[in-house]
Amino acid sequence: MKLKHSKQLKWDSEDEGLESWLPLVHSPPRRERVLEIWIPDDVLSLILQFLVEEVRNTTNAPHERPVPIIVAGVCRQWRALCISTPSLWTDIAIRPYGGKNGGRNIAANKAKLCDLFVSRSGMRPLKIKVETWMESTSFNESSPRRVKLYPDYVSSRRWKEVQALIDTIASSAERWHTLDLKCHWRIIRQLFRALPPRSTPMLEKLIIEIDEFPEGITQTLAHFATASTLRSVSFNDCAQQYPIDLPWEQLHSLKVQFYNRLQFQRFFGNLTLPSLVNLQIIPCDDRGTDVWWQPTFSQLLDQSSMKLRRLVLDLNVLNQQDLVAALGSAPSLAELELVVPCSGSNQWSHSVFSVQMLQHLTLESIHHKSSLASQDLLPNLQILSLIVAIHWFSPTMQALISMLESRTTSRSDSFGTTGLQSFHLQLNAPVESSEPIERLADELFIEDVARHLRSELVHCSKVYTCIVMESWNSVAFPVPGSLRLPSPSKNKCTNALLIHDPVITVVEGLESLVVNSES
Repeated sequence: MKLKHSKQLKWDSEDEGLESWLPLVHSPPRRERVLEIWIPDDVLSLILQFLVEEVRNTTNAPHERPVPIIVAGVCRQWRALCISTPSLWTDIAIRPYGGKNGGRNIAANKAKLCDLFVSRSGMRPLKIKVETWMESTSFNESSPRRVKLYPDYVSSRRWKEVQALIDTIASSAERWHTLDLKCHWRIIRQLFRALPPRSTPMLEKLIIEIDEFPEGITQTLAHFATASTLRSVSFNDCAQQYPIDLPWEQLHSLKVQFYNRLQFQRFFGNLTLPSLVNLQIIPCDDRGTDVWWQPTFSQLLDQSSMKLRRLVLDLNVLNQQDLVAALGSAPSLAELELVVPCSGSNQWSHSVFSVQMLQHLTLESIHHKSSLASQDLLPNLQILSLIVAIHWFSPTMQALISMLESRTTSRSDSFGTTGLQSFHLQLNAPVESSEPIERLADELFIEDVARHLRSELVHCSKVYTCIVMESWNSVAFPVPGSLRLPSPSKNKCTNALLIHDPVITVVEGLESLVVNSES
């Protein structure tokens, strides 16, 4: 009898097992029945529209291929649906970036791409966005690098390509709904020169951000004086040129920047804005220069009979006394956002965002008065947003809680007002906090703030409270292209951390905390 080692016996058994599988390995593959789900073209078209819109609103990468082009390349069915769905092609973003090396990345196919979108969008209104510079943080997250097209360094051959692109964009002017220009002035001037008179009958939104402010800017912008549908205007420092001939009386939304108080006075001093409901004022720098002039603002409200609904203020533009006066002169305000700048060395806005300021915003208890008194600021406030650096927030915590409690629905219902519906708090580390250990401490502080507010505001069951970490872009009033938080009505989210009732949700990739006080 021949004996085998135990390991040999084990190997023999494994060989036998493998041999039993060989016929299956060498046999031809069997066709398994695959569950096929048929989706009607009209339903799939709606899904593709939703997909394109979601990706478009959360993507800012400048050199990525346009989303409709990517989606249309998945398969023949998707391509056919994309081509036959005009709404997918209404957003046209042109970014001819370059540098001092002759304007690289400026290609003739930019004009062809624009023409493709115009033709495939049918007769739908268009959203045109042209950016000739961008902020890039690919090399140093704390020091953005500006990538820019310099027209003065572009060769004559390549400038012909730019001019061809400008002419292509201008040819669709009669269908412009939104015109967003972040450009060198020479490109904007060439674009407006290519427009025939009264060529923008559908324009509703105009955004202009330029890097220089030459003579003649007001004459160029006068092209839009007859834009009968224009409702929203956003300027950066170009507001220093006066007067600007625009249909101000019909505007609903206005965003402007100023360097000093004189610009503020000259700009608003002769304006009438009877239809304005949304006003945003920010400074051109963070030095804490006096920009606001309350007599001019009061005059604007009186002359216009304005019922302002939303006000967004960077606290570098005014002092605390002016802020209190401004809020007191606009009792119709239902939405307020205050932005405290990020620089820790700037104590200007620190003196504005303070315990005293929050006390001014606190409504008196119903036990102390029987009617809504005139000294109460913003009796109709429904949405409050604070964007602040964390090192300025801690001393104001208790005053903030008292203010929020005073504006709960139960208190406001006694006077027939709506009461506070949502509160957004965006806490940011100062620019100086770049070390990992400092960032970790900031994150832990944010979590403590979220839990503390939850415990203090648990009885305010109808106030939606959102706490966001490391975001200077408004969450309460987001702009297209910015990251968005989950809807207040939804509690389920990735990486949800349940803490009793209500929910603190950590949104992966957004570094956010959401405290939903709805029980």
